[in-house]
Amino acid sequence: MDKIKRKINFDVCTFCNHKCNFCSNPDKRTKKNKTSYEDFVKSMDNVLKYVQTDELGLSAKGEVLLNKDLEAIIWHYKNIYKIPYVYISSNGALMDKTRAESLLQNGLDSIKFSINALDSTNYNAVHGKDDFQKVIENFAALLELKQKHYPHVKLLISSVLTPHNVENPQESFKDIFGSKAYLINAILPYKRVITHKEHITGGG
Repeated sequence: MDKIKRKINFDVCTFCNHKCNFCSNPDKRTKKNKTSYEDFVKSMDNVLKYVQTDELGLSAKGEVLLNKDLEAIIWHYKNIYKIPYVYISSNGALMDKTRAESLLQNGLDSIKFSINALDSTNYNAVHGKDDFQKVIENFAALLELKQKHYPHVKLLISSVLTPHNVENPQESFKDIFGSKAYLINAILPYKRVITHKEHITGGG
């Protein structure tokens, strides 16, 4: 039987530590769960019978770093399934240098931070939590790790444009990270998508 060739995104955590004002995650209708290492292996063993892939994403609606089995999941995918490219997106608040090194040592290939404001006040308004300085420090630590030990890793920033984030994020983040900004693979601004609920209520 020929396998279907697909990119796979397996959302291993739908809990989140932030409440971004453009995101559907805080909605009570969003089911919250974490995938254990054991359940991940069972699910992927079945999926890979029918699907061929060389790329796996491990995050979508939640904060992936809340899953304590993340390193084991990455290691299994890289070493048992032999899949060459594994990536995550994160708000970055939980990715201190120790956690970052652990993820990279287990084979993570790409990390994208979602940073949706350019200062603490606006960050708090968008993310619902004042973690701006912590996130900037964590991403700076990642840039240092890339420079010294992990030159292959892709580091990206996404930034949703909102009334609290209307400046040019590419130039602003280059200024924030200074001499190490050249290590950032991409800075990606996104237009905010107005939700169905906002259309109904007239918000946004």
